[in-house]
Amino acid sequence: MPAAIQTLAQGSGNALVLDALAAETELADFADQVTSLESRRPARLRALDRARSLAASAAPLPAATTVCERLAAFEQGRELLAADDQITTIERDLADAVRTGLADAWQEYTATYTEALAALENAAAWQSLDESKRSALRRTHQLEPLAPLDLPDTDAVLTAVRARPFAGWRDLRDALPARVSAALTAAVREAQPRAVVVGTPGATLATDADLDAYVDKVREHLAAQLARHGTIVVKPS
Repeated sequence: MPAAIQTLAQGSGNALVLDALAAETELADFADQVTSLESRRPARLRALDRARSLAASAAPLPAATTVCERLAAFEQGRELLAADDQITTIERDLADAVRTGLADAWQEYTATYTEALAALENAAAWQSLDESKRSALRRTHQLEPLAPLDLPDTDAVLTAVRARPFAGWRDLRDALPARVSAALTAAVREAQPRAVVVGTPGATLATDADLDAYVDKVREHLAAQLARHGTIVVKPS
């Protein structure tokens, strides 16, 4: 606090008025300093809040350890509104670390996904399906490719890491084998011929000749249905 203000705080009467006039320049300079500090406050507080969020998300990243320590040290001091804007630099460095971590997580997932999907696509059952059915199975079992991340600024980085933290990327990658297995099982089921239920003709039999004729008729009927449908289920009487 300027010495002039301390003097005024102790003064009274006419002496106070005279002291105030004498300290006019110093008081004006102090007011300008306060105004300058106040103008910095909203942006600095926002940067501090975002830096804290980024640091929490970056905890699993070894590459972010140093900048997280810088943030912790900064919070122990009183430099938030200083002319040297340290917090915005810390925020930027944290965003860079998280952005790099997310890009690495996407690359690791994509490499695992590509390998897993190749195994699925080489399966005979999968190849027997048309593309519309394969596409439907990929959607059902969450096997569609993930587009590269677009992280041009800190807001985009925060949105992305909140939507899917680093642990979420690991879980997504680890779930791929089970999803591929489920998709392949569904493909095998889809590729199996659909069985058609058929009945047998009725008849009244009195002699062996009637029986022979009926058996021949049933055989002819079932053979025709089998040739037509591939797989049949004979309906019991």
